[in-house]
Amino acid sequence: MRRMIAYCGLDCEACEARLATVNDDSALRRKVAALWSELNQADITPEMINCTGCRMEGVKTPFCEALCPIHRCALEKKYDTCGDCPEMESCRKIVMIHGNNPDARTRLMNDPERLVVRTLEEGETEEALTLAWEVFQVYEAPVYTAEGTEEFRRSLKDEVFLAGIRWYGAFDGEQLVGMAAIRPDRCHICLFFVDGRYHRRGIGTRLFKRIREDFPDRMITLNSSPYGLPFYEHLGFTATGREQTVNGLRFTPMECRVPEGEIGI
Repeated sequence: MRRMIAYCGLDCEACEARLATVNDDSALRRKVAALWSELNQADITPEMINCTGCRMEGVKTPFCEALCPIHRCALEKKYDTCGDCPEMESCRKIVMIHGNNPDARTRLMNDPERLVVRTLEEGETEEALTLAWEVFQVYEAPVYTAEGTEEFRRSLKDEVFLAGIRWYGAFDGEQLVGMAAIRPDRCHICLFFVDGRYHRRGIGTRLFKRIREDFPDRMITLNSSPYGLPFYEHLGFTATGREQTVNGLRFTPMECRVPEGEIGI
């Protein structure tokens, strides 16, 4: 993440307080002080408008340096930005900023330096299976019978079921936060799970785009759980039949031939 992006995702490079500082613009300082005083119902003077950037070395406004709870929290937790925090979506400190500035949230969610999507090595597949089981229990199992849940658990240990799979993972730093598995011979996705704390961050979309890079001209199929249907429709999958139940597992067969550039974000 470039250093001019604040902890909360705001772009300091475009901030008028910073522009007034680097250009030594007294008129702009007075303008910013008046605006911030009104917005914050506080007495902010032009002399306070001196800032080189939230995460940059140098002077800060009193609020940015000493009073901002987001700035203080990120420093205490040693986060590069709030995008590193798994609790960001539910954080009351940042909700107002992202509500008024949706671009700030987008910058944090789509930081390419923070999230890496790649194929998994052989020694990493066990961690991917563990993630699949943990996410399944929270989001999928509630609508399945005990038979269906046990069938899914059994499949994660079935060498025949797991044979020949190509694995993909999404990593937040060193932590695996999403996984997908496809059978290359049939282009059939058999596993697709994202850590619940990372839902609605575009991680599933990036995993699917990575698969598309390896299979750009092939029809890709999967069997969607009831929970996953809206997500797969978002990616461009369409149902090819009605919901079925096999060994307690409910699923809807789906397929997708959407070019990568047309996949929804």
